[in-house]
Amino acid sequence: MLLTILAILFLLLTGNISTMKPIHPVTIYRPEFTNIDLECNTRPAPDQKDIVFCGAAAFTRIYGWETFSHDLVAGSHVSHGVYYSGYDCKETDTQVGNTGTFVWYDGKWKILLGDAEDEKRKAAEHGGMAFSEEMIIHNHQYFHNQLTERYRDKEGAYRVIADMEGELVIAETDSLTFGEFVEQLLNLSIREALFIDMGSVRYSFVRRNGVLQELYPEAKGFKYATNWIVFYKKQE
Repeated sequence: MLLTILAILFLLLTGNISTMKPIHPVTIYRPEFTNIDLECNTRPAPDQKDIVFCGAAAFTRIYGWETFSHDLVAGSHVSHGVYYSGYDCKETDTQVGNTGTFVWYDGKWKILLGDAEDEKRKAAEHGGMAFSEEMIIHNHQYFHNQLTERYRDKEGAYRVIADMEGELVIAETDSLTFGEFVEQLLNLSIREALFIDMGSVRYSFVRRNGVLQELYPEAKGFKYATNWIVFYKKQE
């Protein structure tokens, strides 16, 4: 045991073990899916075998609510083909707010700048889904807003839904500042990236090759999340 400790100390002192952050501390999920929806009020259960990813999506207005209503969800949104107004969550000079939108309908997804109300209405008409959040990257460029500036130097757990060279992916980190996270995403050729909620609502799960992995299980018991983006894969 003593020899092991001495060996590790030697390697640290001689620089042969890096104490710096890893070069790419970003996890990329590439869900194989047949449908996407926005589930509201009740979080889907991890034992639903047709779910390959489930995580919080839009911001929630307040925690501590007793009765769910769609007015708790930030911005207009579409769940199971139904359009809801949500609460007004526009960005101001002092407040984080929605600056981008994700939509899915007719088997196609889009990450768009702004509220994209026309696209949300189309998603509702076609039985799809949609929600708004903070745009993080637009056209391969760092998108400056209240969220990206306020948290630029803060280390934490962050997640985005993103267009990586035409592929829809989920990217996240739990070991970088927000600014470092965005820089890593840009290095990975991310064209568009929309923030998806974390913090107290960070519990999520992913299923790859049939194997379930629960992410941030310490937050599983938090009961005031209101909405989740869910990727489904039709069971054969």
